[in-house]
Amino acid sequence: MGIRSRWCTLVMGALVAVLAAVPVTQAGAVGHPHPTLVSADPADNTPHVLNGTVRAIAAVGSRVYVGGTFTTVVNAGTSAQLPRSYLFAFDRGTGRVVPGFVPAVDGVVESIAAAPDGSSVIVAGRFKTVNGTTQRSLAMIDANGARVAAFGARTNGYVNKVLVRGSRVVVGGRFSTVNGSARANLAVLNATTGALDTRFAIGVAQGRTKASGTVTKPAVQEMDADAAGNRLMVIGNFRTVGGLSRQQIAMIDLPSATVMPWSTTRYPNDVSGTHGWQCGSVFDTQMRDVDFSPDGSYFVVVTTGGAPDRNVTSLCDTAARWESNGPPDAVESWKNCTGGDTLYSVATTGVAIYVGGHQRWLDNCGGKDTATPGSFSAPGIGALDPATGRAIRTWNPGRTRGVGAEELVAAADGLYVGSDTTSLGGEYHARLGRFPMS
Repeated sequence: MGIRSRWCTLVMGALVAVLAAVPVTQAGAVGHPHPTLVSADPADNTPHVLNGTVRAIAAVGSRVYVGGTFTTVVNAGTSAQLPRSYLFAFDRGTGRVVPGFVPAVDGVVESIAAAPDGSSVIVAGRFKTVNGTTQRSLAMIDANGARVAAFGARTNGYVNKVLVRGSRVVVGGRFSTVNGSARANLAVLNATTGALDTRFAIGVAQGRTKASGTVTKPAVQEMDADAAGNRLMVIGNFRTVGGLSRQQIAMIDLPSATVMPWSTTRYPNDVSGTHGWQCGSVFDTQMRDVDFSPDGSYFVVVTTGGAPDRNVTSLCDTAARWESNGPPDAVESWKNCTGGDTLYSVATTGVAIYVGGHQRWLDNCGGKDTATPGSFSAPGIGALDPATGRAIRTWNPGRTRGVGAEELVAAADGLYVGSDTTSLGGEYHARLGRFPMS
């Protein structure tokens, strides 16, 4: 809203009422369905992040938790700088940074999920200690910023994504052990204690072999699970999952801990064969984010990749919809192309699919750093029609492109955006913002 703001007591009261209706055990755990598009006018009161990049956002009860590479934040409308390294929280109603939540995390926070108690959070990333105690890459932190010692999970590497469904915590990244037991980049834990679920032993393996002959290390880039906690989508740099051929993407049945028959060859991950690598040679994986629809009937994948073939056949630099009940060797229902720019994040709400990155255009299949006839200018953020995949041209707030919007989160009070730039919807919102419900 910013310069165009018409913020008033009635609006604030309505927001508080919305937040009071959100179950704290669910907020921050799964995407939230929306009845309408969000407003294109950002809310005024979100804090400003003065450096680094916001990479993780979780709306949990009356708070929003934010993670990334930053060290300093400031409340909206003030100048007093607040030291907050890698993790902080702010009040959803007032937007003020929570003064009593100042955990000492010594490395980047990549992902945040609500813990089962509805007030604590589980954070994941590239850190080694929390509040001076060794707690590598995973930790539960309570509402006061204290490390929850009862949650004892740890890995020997780093974690890119953590998600919670019921009593399960799913973690993915690059590691070979969890709690001292062998696990190949993917594991399931108890959501209260962090104990390893020994039934779940599915690993991801075999990183991409580049044209130079270099064999890259496999890793999970991102994940999402449907709201029921049944289907888990895993994306990243791999060619096998649970010993089965799955290139860069796989569907797993969480309750039975088995790889599901769903598969596709549309994201090839090698330099040879019928389905050879199609994207730019610099990338270990083209996959960037995945998100289930609120009803779980489909999911959307966004990618990087350079689009060397102008997206005539490839899924580089695209958003693509996939049906959850699709067959083996599935193909996408539709794709939307940027014309050579990365999409980093996606959030589905039922009425729209929001995508963020450093894109200049949408609806630009056939373009390569140029706009084709019929393309749509949507710098840094945009919305797609879930049925057709076409850009929703009535919603186009724009944002300074930078490296890109690395996090989009749909919540009851709107769409949260995390990035590395300072302009959102034509207003100053440093690296963090919210588009409220319209």
